[in-house]
This record gives sequence, structure tokens and C-alpha cells, in this order.
Amino acid sequence: PDSEIATTSLRVSLMCPLGKMRLVVPCRATTCTHLQCFDAALYLQMNEKKPTWTCPVCDKKAPYDNLIIDG
Repeated sequence: PDSEIATTSLRVSLMCPLGKMRLVVPCRATTCTHLQCFDAALYLQMNEKKPTWTCPVCDKKAPYDNLIIDG
């Protein structure tokens, strides 16, 4: 029946919040609850020497082992 059909719309930016450029390798952490991605290469480059890595979208911890390619 029609009562079981639901339509939703969600807008996600293709721009990386770190570099303000179009995402090349969309990535996010498994610790995040949002769908917005950031660019994997830029994220790795910016964090390689930092002791703790945080998501540029929600500020939750986003270490290397928790990153997933999303695209």
C-alpha cells in the first residue's frame, strides 16, 4: 500500500570542508553520525603529525583506523 512508501530528500555538499575544493576521495569516520564527507588525501596530509585526529565536520575523534571511503 501507499502508506508504506516514504520519500526523503537529503542534500550533501561535494565540497571538502577542509580545502573548500571538490571531494576527490570522499571519506568519513565510523564514529561520525553525519553523511557529509571530507577529502581523504587532504585529511591524512593535515593530520599525519598530529597526536589526535578529529572530524572536520563534527569534531568527534576520527583516527586513521576508523576512516572509511564513502562514495
